[in-house]
Amino acid sequence: MNEAIVTTNGLTFSYTRRTTPALDQLTIAIAAGTVTAIIGPAGAGKSTLCALLAGFMPQFFRGVVGGTATVDGVSPIDGSVHAMLPHVTVVLSQASTQISGVCDTVSGEVGFALANMGVPVDTIRTRVATALATMEISHLAERSPFQLSGGQQQRMVIAAALALNPPVLIFDEPTAQLDPPTVAALGDTMRRLAATGKTIIVAEQHLDWVAAYADRVIVLNAGRLHADGPPQTIIADPPNWRSGGRMPSDYRAMHSSMMCGRARP
Repeated sequence: MNEAIVTTNGLTFSYTRRTTPALDQLTIAIAAGTVTAIIGPAGAGKSTLCALLAGFMPQFFRGVVGGTATVDGVSPIDGSVHAMLPHVTVVLSQASTQISGVCDTVSGEVGFALANMGVPVDTIRTRVATALATMEISHLAERSPFQLSGGQQQRMVIAAALALNPPVLIFDEPTAQLDPPTVAALGDTMRRLAATGKTIIVAEQHLDWVAAYADRVIVLNAGRLHADGPPQTIIADPPNWRSGGRMPSDYRAMHSSMMCGRARP
């Protein structure tokens, strides 16, 4: 078992002017080189946890933090989003909200954060080319980001995260705007990244995708840890998926394939 690269201990977060905590005494440890899915109903705390681990709380989203958290040996609570970029990057479900608006080309957008960090130009070119190829959008390198479809924009934003090359990548419902082939390709990409030692954390509602690609599933409910284990165990237990995510269209077939071994589209 690899050592934990992401940990929380008694982690609590309450947004300003809200009485109910979004995260409540959450203690978890996530091993390096794994794909961990976080599921739960609306308001369970999935997006809050993703944002906090990336350094958004309490610097960007104001509130009160209790307990501790570490990502790649650094506290996201004490740092900032910029300071956390070498350690963790988050990709949101709405790609349009993560486009800078100042770059004329897809390649420029993918390398934008690297340029702001002062990374050498040759390194930027290499990383951008690799990230574009990984997301299979090299042919879009010179196109305007605003001429892309929603799915293409999502691939571009993910490529920008990959170009930063952090050890931890967080995805908040990344499949929301992707077509089925791209959803499957994204899962395969995450598995390949995990095989190279990257740690992938995915907040996702589609349990068929979770069953196919996650090593581990964490179920949140009302900001608390509800269940934690391999997908075969978590999704096979109805109380978990009823409170955790959207039921696959063919649960019985998926369940049978899981019992025989992990399903992969």
